Amino acid sequence: MTPLPSAEKELAGLERFLAIDLSPRQAEDAAVQDLRRRAERLATRMANPVRVAVLGLPGSGKSALAGFLAGCSYTLPAPTAKGGALPVILRHGKRQETCAGWWSGIEIPVSGLDLEAAAVHSPDYIELRLPNPILEHISFIDMPGLGEWPEQKEQVRWSASRADVLLWCTHGEHAWEDDEWQLWSLVPIRLQKRSLLVVTHAEAPEIRDTETGVVARLTATTGQRFANVVGIATVAALGAAPSGQVLDAAAWEASGGRALVGALIGSARDVRRGDIAAAHEIIAAGLDALGLRPAEGAPREPARGDGAGAQGRG
Repeated sequence: MTPLPSAEKELAGLERFLAIDLSPRQAEDAAVQDLRRRAERLATRMANPVRVAVLGLPGSGKSALAGFLAGCSYTLPAPTAKGGALPVILRHGKRQETCAGWWSGIEIPVSGLDLEAAAVHSPDYIELRLPNPILEHISFIDMPGLGEWPEQKEQVRWSASRADVLLWCTHGEHAWEDDEWQLWSLVPIRLQKRSLLVVTHAEAPEIRDTETGVVARLTATTGQRFANVVGIATVAALGAAPSGQVLDAAAWEASGGRALVGALIGSARDVRRGDIAAAHEIIAAGLDALGLRPAEGAPREPARGDGAGAQGRG
């Protein structure tokens, strides 16, 4: 997979802006403080992979798709004592490792890929760390399929507030039900526009046919709500590209794997380009508010005596 645009220069610019020592008057300026908060949030985003949440109704093939994209295969553990299945986060690691995790920040590591062993601790989520290079740029969260309507709505809202891109999985044999329309309407329009509708279990030609198939129909009827609509035969895609390495180019193309990965990379690139543009805007506005001028798009070190001095953070 192709890496995303580098944001190192812009991230360094945000860090330098945040490192400027403010005068007492500047420290009390509401506009300056707002820009610094925005810069902190954006710097955190840009220092981490683009976040992709995989959603859909129960049985829509979410876990198989998330595992395919991350380069591994796993089976979800049984529901925990807390009730319900657990989200699974897939991110980069130097070696294969599983963690039981809590949103408070506590983690309990488990050797290898062992979701059942992690689930014994009744965590908030399970994290799989994998040495797949794409996970240095994109992380995935496989959201559990929930049967109850209030839980489904809450899950969609939660995911939309935390993810940069959503992949909505819909089963190819009964694609895009009324419930899915209603749940997707909870997603902000700006996020819909960079998210993907993934038609899973798309082995049959009548599903993937570009003129008359399910994918074509959904493109025509839901295209305004998604960046792209893609059909994938996940098992065939896994066979053509095990562990992310394409071994059979023709089968990879026919399975829909190439189209899906290309569409996902396109959405992730759009996210990172938006971050880069926002960084330039915040840096320029911040320097202007402090009475400084950017040099080649980055803050200059303030001169002595002007109430500021460059300092490293924390």
